[in-house]
Amino acid sequence: MIRRKPRIVFIEEYERFRDYLVKINQSEVKLKIEEIEKIIGCDFLCDSAYNHKVWWSGSSHPISKIWLEEGYKLKELELGSHIILEKTGLNL
Repeated sequence: MIRRKPRIVFIEEYERFRDYLVKINQSEVKLKIEEIEKIIGCDFLCDSAYNHKVWWSGSSHPISKIWLEEGYKLKELELGSHIILEKTGLNL
């Protein structure tokens, strides 16, 4: 496993992910981890994002708080590969 030292991603940068979700407004969103990094403007997320499901679960991390606030739930997670979010409300 390659260990990289990511820079700190500030909460404001995660707001770019909210902007993305609002803009696309789809019932299901599949994103590669690299696409998420591009959206928030970082070279790469921390190793925990690649290796630990808990990084993506619940509402303890800013990125998961954002998708929950925008009416999505995590439908699928393939560590190091992609996530699939599913819209939970009828506000499409």
